[in-house]
Amino acid sequence: MAEPIVEAGNLQVALTAMASEFGAASASRVRRFDQLSVDSSSMWSVALTTPTVMAGMGFQAAAGHMPPRQTETGTIAGQAKP
Repeated sequence: MAEPIVEAGNLQVALTAMASEFGAASASRVRRFDQLSVDSSSMWSVALTTPTVMAGMGFQAAAGHMPPRQTETGTIAGQAKP
């Protein structure tokens, strides 16, 4: 019969420490992914309720707040030269 490499008491201490470490790492991962989920849902709620630049320009144009577009000659598009 072979001699044991590690005493039973030392083996129990090592296994208990490893089990505690694995439990703590697992809890840390769960906390981090919970936080990631909250961050993601917050980001999407802001992104889906904030108009894009193009949508904002469309809102301004529809309300008549956009400045008239000027052509290369310096005249306002759609108007005759003075």
